Amino acid sequence: MQNFFKKENSDTYLNQLKNLNTQDLEEIRKELFAYLSYYNSFLKTEGQKAIDLISENGLTNNDFFYKNAGPQSIFKRCVDQTVKLESTVKGRTIDALKNNQWADKKSTNKNKVEGISDQLATIASTLINFIKENHSYYSLCKLLSTQIYPLLLLKKIEEISNEKKQEERLVFISEFNKNIFELINNEPTPFIYERLGEKYQHYLLDEFQDTSTLQWHNILPLVDNSLANGWFNLIVGDGKQSIYRWRNANVKQFIDLPYIENADNNFLVEERSQNLNRNFKENLLNTNFRSLKTIIDFNNSLFENLNIELLNEEHKKIYLNQQQNIKHSQAGLITINTGKVKKDELELLNFNLIKESIQNALNANFSYKDICIIVRQNTHGNNIANHLMENQIPIVSSDSLLLKNNLEINTIISYLNYLSNDQDKVSATSVINYLLQTNKITNKEFTIGAQN
Repeated sequence: MQNFFKKENSDTYLNQLKNLNTQDLEEIRKELFAYLSYYNSFLKTEGQKAIDLISENGLTNNDFFYKNAGPQSIFKRCVDQTVKLESTVKGRTIDALKNNQWADKKSTNKNKVEGISDQLATIASTLINFIKENHSYYSLCKLLSTQIYPLLLLKKIEEISNEKKQEERLVFISEFNKNIFELINNEPTPFIYERLGEKYQHYLLDEFQDTSTLQWHNILPLVDNSLANGWFNLIVGDGKQSIYRWRNANVKQFIDLPYIENADNNFLVEERSQNLNRNFKENLLNTNFRSLKTIIDFNNSLFENLNIELLNEEHKKIYLNQQQNIKHSQAGLITINTGKVKKDELELLNFNLIKESIQNALNANFSYKDICIIVRQNTHGNNIANHLMENQIPIVSSDSLLLKNNLEINTIISYLNYLSNDQDKVSATSVINYLLQTNKITNKEFTIGAQN
């Protein structure tokens, strides 16, 4: 829900909520659950009528055509709330209604089944017609019912948020882009932009692949004014590095430059797009000054294959002409480990691979200080760090720099705890363990100390 408020289009839905108060939503909730109850109750009641009729005549599933999966099975599925819309179009119940064949030919109770087949057909037809007429609305109500409580919560949060902002005269930073957009969208050059345009002549927009649509349209008047005065502007980005889509980043507007998306057909946006197009010059920086030959070759091959085999046409442009030239010819090493492994074995496998890689680097005359381990999450880093320390591999991490994780400091604290309470065997053991690990005492002395 927190991410919902960060979406630039979330205000559209929040504005719709403003027309409904909490009481309105509560009434909607009651109506939804009342209809769901009515629908399920009707199926259960009618289905149970047929089941009772079958039971009263001393019949079982074995007396029906196809046994348990026969035409009578629809009644149990209605009672159990597992019947599907497909059962009203095809299936053995539909066949039985068409051919009037309910009984198993080998059943000794065939006559009894045929004697109630008209009643069963009537109930089945009633159920099928009811499902056909109501299933779509039932499915909608069922879907909405799963969202009504989050919606009520969202409405309450929105009300509390507005009250808080009014009381403390606050504006959330997430609202700035939208508020600015509403001010400038239909004005040629608002006053504040005129003042900025007098102060700044050139604009550099970096990491443009992670710029949102609103941010781009908000800065566009300044760029447009700068270009109109013949000044230079620079937009820098790399579509392959776009990682902030969850924060409204729109990589498409980067790869589509100089075209500007104009969903509302605003004539000002169209004019700015034409101005941008007149002044646009694309310059592809295709030499990699940072990486060595092995990595560049790997990346070139990877992105080329991604472009050919996996990407749809809309995203192929991101990886078009992305082959990089090599500046440094020194070799390097890339190793990829693939395959499937059980989830509970994955962590141990990773630990072993990391230790193996560290040892290979040391054997190649690298030092510990030359080795860096990059992880996806902090928890992964903590687990790896603990594992390496257990294996006497020196590490430096954000956690290892914390005083609470320093072995010597923890030993001193344990020693002080023991001085204040000589019955604290845990602290005493911690001190003895430290002395053994640092070779301050022998195994024999450790054993004697542990016994005491």
